[in-house]
Amino acid sequence: MILRPGGQRVLRLVRHSESNWNSLGWVRGQADGARLTRKGRQQAQRAVSSLQTEDIAAVYSVDLRRAQDTAAFIADRLEREVETDQRPRERCFGELEGSWSGSLPPADNGIRDGKVVDAQAHPVSGQSLEGLNCRCADLVESLVMQQDERDVAVVTHGGSIRMIRAFAAGTGVDDMSWGSVANASIRRVVLPLTSLVTSAR
Repeated sequence: MILRPGGQRVLRLVRHSESNWNSLGWVRGQADGARLTRKGRQQAQRAVSSLQTEDIAAVYSVDLRRAQDTAAFIADRLEREVETDQRPRERCFGELEGSWSGSLPPADNGIRDGKVVDAQAHPVSGQSLEGLNCRCADLVESLVMQQDERDVAVVTHGGSIRMIRAFAAGTGVDDMSWGSVANASIRRVVLPLTSLVTSAR
């Protein structure tokens, strides 16, 4: 079998809206106690306005509450169902979840001055950046293999958005920058589709 170039698929990566944990500066990770603030609900409505001008065929969301609530605003206005997927969940920060985010040292999170310095670093009971990358890469590859050229919105987290964008661009984790991803911001990623073809004999 051979790989044949196909069309393209556009992802609209939406970071969940502001939660009360965001406003307090707490480490969220996979903890599910955060809820959208009033500002967060307003942000979600503005994100919907931006996406309404696009041809969004499906809305995917991480299963954590802050992402699900953001996705609900979007799916309702776009008249789509929310499809839940755990793969682009935020990285687990283990024992550090619920602590002040400014206390995360590079030895635990693998990031220093906006750059990845150790893709294998992880907090106690937490996940490494390499582990997060593997989950996000699996999602991207599955969307590519669907051979569906329709646009999709994926409501997820800042770390996952950085990983998906880097993987789609062919950037390894060790070469990643770690820039800011604002709540309810939307990033556009174009995926080239490929298909498996059985060669004639």
